[in-house]
Amino acid sequence: MDRRAFLAASLTAASSLHWLRAGGLFGDTPLALASAPGAAAQPGGTVFSAIVGAVLPADDPRFALSPAAVTANASKLFALDNDAALQRNLALFDDLPSFAAPPDSLGAAELALYPPEPNEKGAASPIATRLAVDARAYQALSAHWPPGTASFTQLALADRRAYLMLWAHSALGLRRRFYRAVKTLVMAAAYSMDAAWPAIGYAGPLLHLRAP
Repeated sequence: MDRRAFLAASLTAASSLHWLRAGGLFGDTPLALASAPGAAAQPGGTVFSAIVGAVLPADDPRFALSPAAVTANASKLFALDNDAALQRNLALFDDLPSFAAPPDSLGAAELALYPPEPNEKGAASPIATRLAVDARAYQALSAHWPPGTASFTQLALADRRAYLMLWAHSALGLRRRFYRAVKTLVMAAAYSMDAAWPAIGYAGPLLHLRAP
Protein backbone atom coordinates (compact mmCIF):
# COMPACT_ATOMS: atom_id res chain seq x y z
CA MET A 1 0.00 0.00 0.00
CA ASP A 2 1.34 3.43 -0.92
CA ARG A 3 0.73 6.62 1.04
CA ARG A 4 -2.23 7.74 -1.08
CA ALA A 5 -3.95 4.38 -0.70
CA PHE A 6 -3.35 4.53 3.06
CA LEU A 7 -5.02 7.93 3.28
CA ALA A 8 -7.98 6.64 1.27
CA ALA A 9 -8.30 3.61 3.55
CA SER A 10 -8.21 5.84 6.63
CA LEU A 11 -11.04 7.98 5.28
CA THR A 12 -13.27 4.97 4.59
CA ALA A 13 -12.50 3.07 7.82
CA ALA A 14 -15.01 5.11 9.82
CA SER A 15 -17.84 4.46 7.35
CA SER A 16 -16.98 0.75 7.22
CA LEU A 17 -17.07 0.53 11.01
CA HIS A 18 -20.36 2.42 11.12
CA TRP A 19 -21.94 0.03 8.59
CA LEU A 20 -20.84 -3.06 10.53
CA ARG A 21 -22.06 -1.63 13.84
CA ALA A 22 -25.37 -0.66 12.26
CA GLY A 23 -26.00 -4.28 11.28
CA GLY A 24 -23.70 -5.06 8.38
CA LEU A 25 -24.57 -8.48 6.98
CA PHE A 26 -27.72 -8.59 9.11
CA GLY A 27 -29.17 -5.30 7.95
CA ASP A 28 -31.60 -3.85 10.45
CA THR A 29 -32.41 -7.21 12.09
CA PRO A 30 -32.39 -6.64 15.87
CA LEU A 31 -29.39 -8.18 17.57
CA ALA A 32 -31.53 -10.49 19.70
CA LEU A 33 -33.28 -11.90 16.59
CA ALA A 34 -30.19 -12.43 14.44
CA SER A 35 -29.61 -16.09 13.68
CA ALA A 36 -26.55 -17.51 15.40
CA PRO A 37 -23.98 -19.37 13.29
CA GLY A 38 -24.08 -23.13 13.44
CA ALA A 39 -20.52 -23.51 14.73
CA ALA A 40 -19.37 -22.30 18.14
CA ALA A 41 -18.51 -18.65 17.67
CA GLN A 42 -14.88 -17.64 17.98
CA PRO A 43 -13.98 -14.37 19.74
CA GLY A 44 -14.07 -11.46 17.30
CA GLY A 45 -10.37 -10.78 17.79
CA THR A 46 -9.49 -14.36 16.87
CA VAL A 47 -11.44 -14.20 13.61
CA PHE A 48 -10.11 -10.74 12.80
CA SER A 49 -6.53 -11.90 13.40
CA ALA A 50 -7.06 -14.72 10.88
CA ILE A 51 -8.41 -12.17 8.39
CA VAL A 52 -5.38 -9.93 9.03
CA GLY A 53 -3.02 -12.77 8.22
CA ALA A 54 -4.88 -13.48 4.99
CA VAL A 55 -5.09 -9.84 3.85
CA LEU A 56 -1.55 -8.71 4.70
CA PRO A 57 1.67 -10.34 3.43
CA ALA A 58 2.54 -11.41 6.96
CA ASP A 59 4.15 -14.59 5.62
CA ASP A 60 6.77 -12.45 3.84
CA PRO A 61 9.81 -12.01 6.14
CA ARG A 62 10.27 -8.48 4.78
CA PHE A 63 6.90 -7.41 6.17
CA ALA A 64 7.42 -5.66 9.49
CA LEU A 65 4.09 -6.37 11.20
CA SER A 66 2.67 -9.55 12.70
CA PRO A 67 -1.06 -10.39 12.61
CA ALA A 68 -1.05 -10.37 16.42
CA ALA A 69 0.32 -6.83 16.55
CA VAL A 70 -2.14 -5.55 13.95
CA THR A 71 -5.03 -7.26 15.75
CA ALA A 72 -3.99 -5.71 19.06
CA ASN A 73 -3.99 -2.28 17.44
CA ALA A 74 -7.36 -2.96 15.80
CA SER A 75 -8.77 -4.02 19.18
CA LYS A 76 -7.72 -0.67 20.61
CA LEU A 77 -9.16 1.24 17.67
CA PHE A 78 -12.35 -0.73 17.02
CA ALA A 79 -13.13 -2.62 20.29
CA LEU A 80 -13.36 -5.92 18.42
CA ASP A 81 -14.26 -8.11 21.40
CA ASN A 82 -16.56 -5.58 23.07
CA ASP A 83 -18.93 -4.78 20.22
CA ALA A 84 -21.82 -7.21 19.79
CA ALA A 85 -22.60 -6.11 16.23
CA LEU A 86 -19.01 -6.58 15.11
CA GLN A 87 -18.93 -9.94 16.88
CA ARG A 88 -21.95 -11.34 15.08
CA ASN A 89 -20.70 -10.17 11.68
CA LEU A 90 -17.30 -11.78 12.26
CA ALA A 91 -18.98 -14.93 13.62
CA LEU A 92 -21.11 -15.28 10.48
CA PHE A 93 -18.04 -14.84 8.30
CA ASP A 94 -16.15 -17.45 10.35
CA ASP A 95 -18.95 -20.03 10.04
CA LEU A 96 -18.02 -21.62 6.70
CA PRO A 97 -21.19 -23.70 6.05
CA SER A 98 -23.32 -20.55 6.33
CA PHE A 99 -21.77 -19.28 3.10
CA ALA A 100 -23.80 -21.87 1.22
CA ALA A 101 -26.78 -21.73 3.60
CA PRO A 102 -26.90 -18.27 5.22
CA PRO A 103 -29.53 -17.12 7.73
CA ASP A 104 -32.75 -15.70 6.30
CA SER A 105 -31.84 -12.28 7.68
CA LEU A 106 -28.96 -12.01 5.22
CA GLY A 107 -31.26 -12.56 2.26
CA ALA A 108 -33.68 -9.92 3.51
CA ALA A 109 -30.86 -7.44 4.11
CA GLU A 110 -29.41 -8.17 0.66
CA LEU A 111 -32.69 -7.45 -1.10
CA ALA A 112 -33.21 -4.25 0.88
CA LEU A 113 -29.79 -2.87 -0.03
CA TYR A 114 -29.30 -4.50 -3.43
CA PRO A 115 -32.69 -4.77 -5.18
CA PRO A 116 -33.10 -6.87 -8.34
CA GLU A 117 -30.95 -5.83 -11.29
CA PRO A 118 -32.59 -5.39 -14.73
CA ASN A 119 -31.34 -8.81 -15.81
CA GLU A 120 -32.93 -10.36 -12.68
CA LYS A 121 -36.42 -8.94 -13.20
CA GLY A 122 -37.71 -12.19 -14.67
CA ALA A 123 -36.25 -14.39 -11.92
CA ALA A 124 -38.72 -15.89 -9.47
CA SER A 125 -36.32 -15.16 -6.63
CA PRO A 126 -33.25 -12.98 -7.33
CA ILE A 127 -31.88 -13.78 -3.89
CA ALA A 128 -32.17 -17.52 -4.47
CA THR A 129 -30.38 -17.09 -7.79
CA ARG A 130 -27.51 -15.17 -6.19
CA LEU A 131 -27.26 -17.65 -3.33
CA ALA A 132 -27.12 -20.54 -5.80
CA VAL A 133 -24.16 -18.91 -7.58
CA ASP A 134 -22.35 -18.51 -4.27
CA ALA A 135 -23.20 -22.05 -3.16
CA ARG A 136 -21.65 -23.52 -6.32
CA ALA A 137 -18.48 -21.49 -5.84
CA TYR A 138 -18.33 -22.56 -2.20
CA GLN A 139 -18.77 -26.24 -3.02
CA ALA A 140 -15.97 -26.11 -5.58
CA LEU A 141 -13.59 -24.47 -3.10
CA SER A 142 -14.53 -26.47 -0.01
CA ALA A 143 -14.07 -29.79 -1.84
CA HIS A 144 -10.34 -29.38 -1.24
CA TRP A 145 -10.59 -28.73 2.52
CA PRO A 146 -10.00 -31.40 5.18
CA PRO A 147 -13.22 -33.16 6.22
CA GLY A 148 -15.05 -31.43 9.03
CA THR A 149 -13.61 -27.97 8.41
CA ALA A 150 -16.28 -25.55 9.58
CA SER A 151 -14.43 -22.40 10.61
CA PHE A 152 -12.39 -19.81 8.73
CA THR A 153 -9.86 -19.91 11.56
CA GLN A 154 -9.28 -23.63 10.88
CA LEU A 155 -8.22 -23.06 7.29
CA ALA A 156 -4.63 -23.00 6.04
CA LEU A 157 -3.38 -19.59 4.92
CA ALA A 158 -3.84 -20.26 1.20
CA ASP A 159 -7.39 -21.47 1.80
CA ARG A 160 -8.17 -18.42 3.94
CA ARG A 161 -7.09 -16.18 1.09
CA ALA A 162 -9.17 -18.17 -1.38
CA TYR A 163 -12.22 -17.97 0.91
CA LEU A 164 -11.79 -14.21 1.22
CA MET A 165 -11.90 -14.04 -2.56
CA LEU A 166 -15.26 -15.83 -2.50
CA TRP A 167 -16.53 -12.87 -0.49
CA ALA A 168 -14.75 -10.32 -2.67
CA HIS A 169 -16.40 -11.73 -5.83
CA SER A 170 -19.67 -12.93 -4.30
CA ALA A 171 -22.94 -12.65 -6.17
CA LEU A 172 -24.29 -10.95 -3.04
CA GLY A 173 -23.55 -7.26 -2.70
CA LEU A 174 -23.59 -7.55 1.11
CA ARG A 175 -20.76 -10.05 1.07
CA ARG A 176 -18.70 -7.90 -1.29
CA ARG A 177 -19.31 -4.93 1.00
CA PHE A 178 -18.29 -6.94 4.07
CA TYR A 179 -15.04 -7.91 2.36
CA ARG A 180 -14.29 -4.27 1.52
CA ALA A 181 -15.19 -3.19 5.07
CA VAL A 182 -12.95 -5.66 6.91
CA LYS A 183 -10.10 -5.11 4.46
CA THR A 184 -10.37 -1.38 5.11
CA LEU A 185 -10.23 -1.97 8.87
CA VAL A 186 -7.19 -4.22 8.47
CA MET A 187 -5.39 -1.59 6.40
CA ALA A 188 -6.29 1.20 8.80
CA ALA A 189 -5.09 -0.82 11.79
CA ALA A 190 -1.87 -1.95 10.11
CA TYR A 191 -0.70 1.23 8.44
CA SER A 192 -1.48 3.45 11.41
CA MET A 193 1.36 1.66 13.25
CA ASP A 194 4.79 3.28 13.30
CA ALA A 195 6.50 0.10 12.10
CA ALA A 196 4.56 0.21 8.84
CA TRP A 197 5.41 3.80 7.92
CA PRO A 198 8.71 3.12 6.11
CA ALA A 199 6.90 0.77 3.72
CA ILE A 200 4.66 3.61 2.53
CA GLY A 201 7.33 6.30 2.55
CA TYR A 202 5.92 8.13 5.55
CA ALA A 203 8.48 9.75 7.83
CA GLY A 204 6.06 10.40 10.67
CA PRO A 205 4.04 13.42 11.88
CA LEU A 206 5.44 16.77 10.73
CA LEU A 207 5.62 17.89 14.35
CA HIS A 208 8.31 15.26 14.98
CA LEU A 209 10.36 16.47 12.04
CA ARG A 210 10.75 20.04 13.25
CA ALA A 211 14.16 21.15 14.41
CA PRO A 212 14.37 21.51 18.22
